[in-house]
Amino acid sequence: MAYDKGRKTAWSVDDIDYNYTAGYYSQWQPCDVDIHASIAPLIERIKEYDTLRVRLEQKGGRLFDIPRLTSLLTAPVSVETRFETYKVSLVNQNTMKQAVRDIHWDIRIGIRQLPTQMPVYYICRTRRDYWAEYSLIVEDYYRSPAYELGDGRFVKLMQAGHENYFLRVADFRSAASAIVREDSGDDRKKTDRLLYDIGRHVLQAAWHDDQRLGRLAADYLNLPRFFWSVELLYLQLGGELCELRSSLNKRLLAFFESVYPQPAIRYFLEILATLDGDRLNDLPVRAVQLYRRLSRAFSRYLSTEIHWGRHGAILPLWKVLYSNFNRLKLIGGRIKNDLRLVAASAELEAAAVEVIVQALCGPVAENKKFVAKVNQFFRSR
Repeated sequence: MAYDKGRKTAWSVDDIDYNYTAGYYSQWQPCDVDIHASIAPLIERIKEYDTLRVRLEQKGGRLFDIPRLTSLLTAPVSVETRFETYKVSLVNQNTMKQAVRDIHWDIRIGIRQLPTQMPVYYICRTRRDYWAEYSLIVEDYYRSPAYELGDGRFVKLMQAGHENYFLRVADFRSAASAIVREDSGDDRKKTDRLLYDIGRHVLQAAWHDDQRLGRLAADYLNLPRFFWSVELLYLQLGGELCELRSSLNKRLLAFFESVYPQPAIRYFLEILATLDGDRLNDLPVRAVQLYRRLSRAFSRYLSTEIHWGRHGAILPLWKVLYSNFNRLKLIGGRIKNDLRLVAASAELEAAAVEVIVQALCGPVAENKKFVAKVNQFFRSR
């Protein structure tokens, strides 16, 4: 146990939040107010405003709706923080941001303006990661309709006066809570810890913003094995594998089995604990070679010529994807049944399986039982 003279409370090493940095330990600070109760009045006001805004945009309105909308945007709402009670309005961005920051330092509010000039809001809680490129969004409190997140894995928010990308793991919060619920202790803190470990040790490396085209293609053109292989290779290339190996536990494995089903990473975590130093060092070298092979396969896939448009013009797939990047969800169903693309997709998926098998089985080729299990799992799908 350690003792903080300023707070006059004892705290254990388990309370340390972000490890050693800047010459001191940064401690997980319990909040003096209930976060959800404090932020509820602001969220209720935003919901009321969003309900009216969406109705006006979709169905039109009556004359007295305009003064009501103006009132919802400008009338003050009381927000109780750790230090004082703020009177904030939805149009006073600086005061609103200061109020949520005073509830808890890690709460962030994103505000965007729609083409109609109306604001939309996103309120979430983050956990800073001083050791990695991205800090994490671990809990969503509210997101306005029409506040689009794009990829959904990476969200831009203000931090220290600058707009930064955050890695968003908040979507997994309820499922992660179910994993840790059987253990004793504070569920919120244990869930934060699991999400932090997942983001810090795995997803920081496995996810990257330059994967966006591949991810959209995998989602809307039915290429799951391709993206499994992409995430696995990125993890082997960019992950702190020694640190990951020392952080392995049953909750981490359960996450990639039931919460975010990713069999390639799940099998990789299974063998990681068995690798000695030399084999661990060989993983990035092998991953570079396999990444080149996968890139060539994806390039061939993008060059596939398909029928497009009402006149059935023949275009390479990459032109269709790039020109419709923001609406692939709409066009994916139209193009994925093109016979040429069906054949190209099967070829890419087969190449991805070969890459996964090589990435997983190469370092443990003498483990015949594991190799057989991996081959049977991936080649049968």
